[in-house]
Amino acid sequence: MQTPNANLKMFDESHKFCPSLLFTGESIPTPPQQFTPFDIPSTKLPSAFVTAAMKLFEQGLADPRGCQYQEIEVGTGSCWTGDAGVVKVRGWVLPTPRKDKQHFAICWNGLVYPVVSVGATANVQEDVLKAIQQEFGARCIDGFDFARSEWFSIFERSRSPIKVCLLLRLGEIALAEMFWTTWITKISEDADYRRKNFKDPYLILATEWLWALFDRAVCAHMRGDDKLALLSAELLLPTWPMVEAESKHRGYEYHFSCRDSKESHYLRFLETLPALLLDQQRRAQQLKRQQVLKVGLDKYPDKTNRIHALIEDLEEVFVRQMGQPDYPYLRGHPIVQALIAEGVEAVEPLLACLENDTRLTRTVYFFRDFSRHRKLLSVHEVAYIALTNILKTSFCEKFELTDRLYSQGTEGRQEIAAKIREYLRLNPIRKIFYKLRHRL
Repeated sequence: MQTPNANLKMFDESHKFCPSLLFTGESIPTPPQQFTPFDIPSTKLPSAFVTAAMKLFEQGLADPRGCQYQEIEVGTGSCWTGDAGVVKVRGWVLPTPRKDKQHFAICWNGLVYPVVSVGATANVQEDVLKAIQQEFGARCIDGFDFARSEWFSIFERSRSPIKVCLLLRLGEIALAEMFWTTWITKISEDADYRRKNFKDPYLILATEWLWALFDRAVCAHMRGDDKLALLSAELLLPTWPMVEAESKHRGYEYHFSCRDSKESHYLRFLETLPALLLDQQRRAQQLKRQQVLKVGLDKYPDKTNRIHALIEDLEEVFVRQMGQPDYPYLRGHPIVQALIAEGVEAVEPLLACLENDTRLTRTVYFFRDFSRHRKLLSVHEVAYIALTNILKTSFCEKFELTDRLYSQGTEGRQEIAAKIREYLRLNPIRKIFYKLRHRL
């Protein structure tokens, strides 16, 4: 399995991992010419591409006009660890008032980033030509399946159709045409779904853009960069329905994986966005306190208070996924281990958590890192893991656990809690037989 840090060596052999800094600002600025009228130039690019690109800038894709193209350092995320570290790339630095110490820049994925440092002026033409001549990693096959990691999406020498939008907006028509031709000629057009997307690339472009924004929000949430996570999620919330409506208006068919769902979405990976936004809004409003294990269990001599404090800390549980496919080993986290060690006294508080807690942990599950799928694990799932390990038996088959804990909402969790309470009322002999039938 390749790690994010190993992949970064593809770009810079001298790269040494430096953790991303937490963003402390209150907002992400709008580029200076985002709403300045733009005269569409004469171009050989398909008219469908041009109109799609113009619609995306109207919907919020960052406009690089009026910004200086320079070397920059920015923090990046990874679905493996939450943090891929600070990387040196190139982007368009927004004009910054002298009194402001924080600089921002537009990266090649069409997002505005807080930057760690600003360096020398760079050359767009040179970078684009290098990107055309040399590419790292796989190409986007269609508008739905391939997830570019954040550090890859901002790299000036990676290929993404979003780059054509930015070049078009800058008036770099020849470069835009060359980049588009190179990219599109490598794309397979075997499936009807793909052929439809290539005739009108709006959904490909919108998916690339919103995936980058969603991925940034998720990874920032994972590493505790809560302000950046919240601001990214807030940007997504109004944009998502606009893209869904525009895609439907353009006559796209839903991806086959969405066609049978009760509420179909073109961007199905965003279905977890409302939960992420609510959780980040909650975190922004709550008072900060040190975690129990950081101050020491001895600082909580009262067992009841200690258990409740440990359950409060479950929102900070982060367990990285170790392979793909795999699942985060929640039981091994120190907070979970501390709750298990509290024994049967923790059962009732954990049952209440299982039934009613709506908070998220910082742990994320993904099927594959290149798949547009991220599942943010909830506190109630960790509570269930702790309960099964205290009681040394399971109360739900593994294949139905996700459905009970997530898809069925509060009702599904309450059913599991009722099953646990029913078990607790059994006599010792019946408990033994139950455990034999429902081993962990």
